[in-house]
Order: sequence, then C-alpha cells, then structure tokens
Amino acid sequence: MLLAPCVETALAQVEAYAQQQSLQLLGYYHCESRFDAREPHPAGKRIAERIADRQPEAFMLSLDNPKLAAFSREGSNEPPFELLLREAGPKGSWKKVPAGSAAGSLGIAAGGGGSSSGSSWEGLRARFLNAHARGLHHELADFDEHLDDISRDYLNAGLLGSGSQLLLK
Repeated sequence: MLLAPCVETALAQVEAYAQQQSLQLLGYYHCESRFDAREPHPAGKRIAERIADRQPEAFMLSLDNPKLAAFSREGSNEPPFELLLREAGPKGSWKKVPAGSAAGSLGIAAGGGGSSSGSSWEGLRARFLNAHARGLHHELADFDEHLDDISRDYLNAGLLGSGSQLLLK
C-alpha cells in the first residue's frame, strides 16, 4: 500500500528515532479536522495499517472532537478518544473497542497509576486545561510543518518538559 511521500518519510523518521531510543512504534494517534467526523479518514487508517504491518498488535487512538469539547467542560467523565484495534481478516478493517472493556481501558490516572476512575479523568482534564491555558496546543508541530520550517520539532521534544508531564504531574 502506497502512502504519500511525506507520510512515508515521516514514518521512516519516527521508526529511526524509536530504534535509536530503544523504543517501538506501537500505534498511531489520529484526529480528524472535521468536528463531526465519526470515523477516522481512510488515509489515517492506511497509516495505522502500515504500522500494523510491522507491529501486528498495533492500535489507533482516534480523538473524538465532540467528546473532547465535552471533556473540556466540567462534568464529563467520558474519554475524549477511542481505541481501535485491527480486526483479523481483510486489511484496513479497524474496530472500535468499547471504553468499558479491558482492552478499551487505557489506565490513565491522575497520579500515574492504572485506574480509569472518574477522579483519574478529572486529573487528566485539569492537566489538559492547564496545557490549553498555557497555549501549548499552538506549539505542537507535525511533520508537514517541520518540512515547511525545519526549526519546528515534529517530535515536540520538550513541549511538556519531561515527556508525560501532562499526564503525570
């Protein structure tokens, strides 16, 4: 399956970086530009499929824009993303994992533990709102932006300090 040349280059760069850091590329994060999109775009699924060709247990984490809008307000304990796993059978077939299932519980916790309780989501929401208030979303760069301006770091190293600082501190 062919991907756009810049996507192929981005995947090669990320794989090389992961190998240098003794890490593995296990999945793909996807966010639709359309607010009301219900499914990841076919191009996003092709990227996840390419990763799954190298890592059979790969996953796709898809941001749900309406859930993110609700998550940014008080009172929503629903995760703002969906976990998708590749189904056995035809390539490109990805299935959403129910949030309450064992596979769908991502274990994000306010203190870094493995609980997915409401208080964990409150901690994540507080960190999300803090990062948003600090304008960190304007600092994020993707690979296309890096190609336009090589000073933009598509790995976003240092954006959150020590890596998972947004989730753990």
